Amino acid sequence: MTYDFILMNPPYDKNLHIKIVEQSINLLTDNGILVNLSPIRWLQDPLAKYKKSSDYCKFEESVAKHIKSLLEVKAEDATGMFNVLFPQDLGVYVMSHKGGFDYITYNNGWAERLIRVIRNHPTHWADVSEENMVDGIRVKCQKLRNSGPSSKATNLKSYTKPRDSYDLMYRSYSCVFIDGRQGDKWWTEFGNKNKYTKSVGTPLVDSIKFSDVESAKRFEQSCNTTFMKFCNYISKVGVNTDFSFLPFMGECINPRTGLKGYEGEWTDDDFRQYFDITDNEWKEIVETMKPYL
Repeated sequence: MTYDFILMNPPYDKNLHIKIVEQSINLLTDNGILVNLSPIRWLQDPLAKYKKSSDYCKFEESVAKHIKSLLEVKAEDATGMFNVLFPQDLGVYVMSHKGGFDYITYNNGWAERLIRVIRNHPTHWADVSEENMVDGIRVKCQKLRNSGPSSKATNLKSYTKPRDSYDLMYRSYSCVFIDGRQGDKWWTEFGNKNKYTKSVGTPLVDSIKFSDVESAKRFEQSCNTTFMKFCNYISKVGVNTDFSFLPFMGECINPRTGLKGYEGEWTDDDFRQYFDITDNEWKEIVETMKPYL
């Protein structure tokens, strides 16, 4: 049995909605239309197709090519309309066998060249970060944390921040530790503490080791540039960071200072010059990051 028109709002549990949409398209007549309300994170993440944990390739093959048009519903608007907290934006998809929607351009098409350039960088955080270590001078690699309202929030209409707003890189305290300490405090003393807080002596979960404190501090400072925050922003996987995308400049020569790695500072202008970022690309980066800076 086939249908001329299907209207649906499938359950969003993990990837269940994608599987349902995929099967429903097969139930359309040749000129049939399917209207579907479901998350659009698959189309909003420019790194989705590069992430091991993503089903983007399956989505692209079985669903994306059938999208005819798309109406975006911001997460905060969906929260107000349905009185339910949404973790990402929703899309009203109009779908058919022929499709026609330019989802590649919608998926931050301007960033494609820049993503390829950064991915081809010789060294990334994943190459130099270590797990469960505490010896020497180390910068703790901060995980991305969702700063939106929790599922226990009671006043839904009070929510005003962008739904996918994240703490970027570091908080107000420094993440440079010497043998796990800053002064007389163990690294676990920094940040929010609760019953799950790790005890003194616990190694750093993810960290990068440096030979001197000044280089470690310059690395930390570089992470707070708009460029590195953008890299961090598009590297999120769930609530964590994909370290395989974040560039590490340890062996690179800064085009402005002529210094190697973190012997000197790295500014936004330095990153723009090193990665040959065009004026239009930089404008888009700044616009993308404006809500989070």
